[in-house]
Amino acid sequence: MALRYNLNKIENWESLCLREDDRIAETTERLIHLSMVMGLGEITAGNVDEWHTRVQMLRRVHGDVAPVTYDDLMRHVGLTTNARHTTAHKFHKSVLESLVDQAIIETKAAAESWQRHNGEE
Repeated sequence: MALRYNLNKIENWESLCLREDDRIAETTERLIHLSMVMGLGEITAGNVDEWHTRVQMLRRVHGDVAPVTYDDLMRHVGLTTNARHTTAHKFHKSVLESLVDQAIIETKAAAESWQRHNGEE
């Protein structure tokens, strides 16, 4: 599915979302692509907190790979994409599964390291 977006409903979208060369601004582009990861196809005054919560959850799992501030989200209210909606429950479950996977990998690595340093196989 091709990712489509609309910026027209964002206040002052031309100055906020476009660079001088008419390419999309970095923050706007980041939010467009994050809409797919977040499972949220629009930024509204009513879902900014959910957006921010999901961004913070991903930061804790994957690090600061896509820095987005609350201010960035508020300034982009009106952005819409064709990203499929993911419920909060489903999103939270996928983040928890990622945390569990990371913990298992780290535990296996710690056990292997301990065995190497203590001469056990």
